[in-house]
Amino acid sequence: MKKHKGCLIIFIALIMLLAILILFLKITLVSAIGYTEKDFLNYHLLTDEEVKNALKISQDYYFFYYAMDGNV
Repeated sequence: MKKHKGCLIIFIALIMLLAILILFLKITLVSAIGYTEKDFLNYHLLTDEEVKNALKISQDYYFFYYAMDGNV
C-alpha cells in the first residue's frame, strides 16, 4: 500500500510540473500578448515592478507584452 501511495505522489508531482512547464512555455513563446491585472499568471510574470507599483488613475487599463528580441 505504501508503495502505491509513493507512486501516486510522484505521479501527481510530475503532472503538476508538466502543467507549470506548459503554462510557462505558453507565456514565453508568445510574440505579443495583451492582459489585465486579473490575468494573474501573465500579470506577475510579464509586468515590471515599476509598472505594478505605479498609480493607476483608471480601472480600465490593459497591458501589452511584446517579445523584444524577435525570437518568436
